[in-house]
Amino acid sequence: MKKLLLLYTTVLVFALVGITNAVLHVRGIGTITSGGNGKRRGPMKMKKCVLVCLFLIFLFPTSNALSVDFYWAYLFSNHSKNIDGAIGYSMIVTVGVDSYPPNGVTLDLPDKGTQIRLDPWGPHVWDPTYYEYGKVINNPPPGDWYETSYRFLADDGTSSPLFSHATNNIFPMDFVQADISGGKHPTITWEPVDFADRYNIRFFDTVTGERLFEEFIDEDGSTSYSYQYVGNLFEEHEKLRIRITARDQDDGQIVNWSHVSYEHSVYGAKDVPSDYWAEEFINKIYENGITSGCSQDPLMYCPDETVTRAQMAVFLERGINGRDYDPPGATGVFDDCPVSHWAADWVEQFYNDGITSGCSTNPLMYCPDNLVTRAQMAVFLLRSMYGNGYTPPSAAGIFDDVPVTHWAADWIEKFYDEGITGGCSTNPPLYCPDEIVNRAQMAVFIVRAFDL
Repeated sequence: MKKLLLLYTTVLVFALVGITNAVLHVRGIGTITSGGNGKRRGPMKMKKCVLVCLFLIFLFPTSNALSVDFYWAYLFSNHSKNIDGAIGYSMIVTVGVDSYPPNGVTLDLPDKGTQIRLDPWGPHVWDPTYYEYGKVINNPPPGDWYETSYRFLADDGTSSPLFSHATNNIFPMDFVQADISGGKHPTITWEPVDFADRYNIRFFDTVTGERLFEEFIDEDGSTSYSYQYVGNLFEEHEKLRIRITARDQDDGQIVNWSHVSYEHSVYGAKDVPSDYWAEEFINKIYENGITSGCSQDPLMYCPDETVTRAQMAVFLERGINGRDYDPPGATGVFDDCPVSHWAADWVEQFYNDGITSGCSTNPLMYCPDNLVTRAQMAVFLLRSMYGNGYTPPSAAGIFDDVPVTHWAADWIEKFYDEGITGGCSTNPPLYCPDEIVNRAQMAVFIVRAFDL
């Protein structure tokens, strides 16, 4: 560019000298001499000089586009899927030049019939002589546009191709398929994407859109891909948007990426602080859809409230069948749990699974509002784990308050042997079989029993 400016300045000087000579000669004032002998040039020679100079003056503007230096060009392919299922496909094009072309920069697409005008994205403040043009092309024209070359045109009226960029790897990548679990410390596991050499994980606040966290993970050739977040980011955010991106970079200029967004809820119940003894277990049953809490606004769990037999049926059926389980409609087998009862469907399925036979057989009753004792919970949970035909081994009498003659001794000791409970006291060893189970204890039992 500097050389061209110098050339233009030189030409302009000579042209001005020639024109001045011509004017002076016509007016008879004299001429500017050339050489040391002081000889005058003839009129014809002077006319030729003027014509040549005028030609040189006008030559430079008509070839102005050729003075534009292209520093670089970048092409990006983006394939995205949002949490609502919306799919986006775009190409991002940028090109850097040393000056503004007279009529801008145009991208000539491979179909040789489509041109896209690029808008200026600059200049950068750190280099006022450097200018950037770019454009996001959503849903690019169909065809093999990603398997051929592009031409960038600095438009001088003739659209002379000044820069050509070959691309052979701009293509839509597969979406990243991921599973997210773990509450405040989520583990993100995903399937590898063909051609990806880097993965990018970002957390956003769903309300403000603020980017809260970002982590880059290089492809290492392993067959399993996972990342676990460790920190306190989730203390102030109950629901986050998580974006996972697969990136493929070739020669430092052409980048393809595919990303997908998910939402991840963090329990964060107002009555379950981070230092609560059962906080981890309560969060896990919430994350696994076994509970939605006792209140939604504000979000509460009520950890110290007791558990009824109706609530227990719901907890255990979800533990057995998963968060998306929906039991069949009730038929009214229990006299005290009509089909209109809020938990009738769950209670009858609990009965049909053979986990309970009710609290009375004649008439058939369930006692949905009765509270669950720790002895009863041992029986219900073990049957939920091993089926209605399960019989535990005989008790040895490890708890001082549960002799081998206790009706639930075998079940309680198996409950202990499974590591689901450590009892209510270690010195002396006690189980407290007649104490009522609260919701915090219920969370612990379910997580351990179903290995959540």
